[in-house]
Order: sequence, then structure tokens, then C-alpha cells
Amino acid sequence: MLYRREGRHAIVEPAHMELAEPSMQDAVDRCVEQGARHIVVAPYFLATGKHWDRDIPRLAAEAVARHAGVTHQVAMPIGLHPLMAKIIDERIDECRGS
Repeated sequence: MLYRREGRHAIVEPAHMELAEPSMQDAVDRCVEQGARHIVVAPYFLATGKHWDRDIPRLAAEAVARHAGVTHQVAMPIGLHPLMAKIIDERIDECRGS
């Protein structure tokens, strides 16, 4: 996984909201097993919406509830970051051969 390899955090586990594994519960359980006491869920989404604002916070809260003393937060989607425009420009330039 790219972020596990290139990111700055020691404990990184992927999760899916639904229909695929690992589930949010599985990912939280693995993080806690590795010593995490605070879980930050970083959605791989381009924009806010019902999943970001309702479903993911609910799933994260349910997953963390099984672990006494563990807290959590949900980060903003990546699409709201100003660097996203730069990435889009780079992809367009690649297509145009620039």
C-alpha cells in the first residue's frame, strides 16, 4: 500500500465501508493490536457527502466502541486539498504530452 510505504505514520491499515474487505472494524482492530490509542480515518474521497459526513463517522464510532480508551477522528476528503488542482493539471499535461 502506497501510504503505508511512503507516509509518516507507523500504523496504517486500509478499510472499506461496505461490500469489500477489510472492513472498518477489521482495520480498527488491527490498529489497536499494533498499539494505536487514537485512530484517524482518512477517507480516500474527492468530496464530502453522505458517506463522509454520516456513514464513515458511524462506522468508525462503532468500530472504536469495542476498544476502551481508544478515540477517533475522521479527516477531510483529499479532494478538498489545494494540491489536488496541481495533480489534476499534471494528469492533463501527461495526456497532452506536455
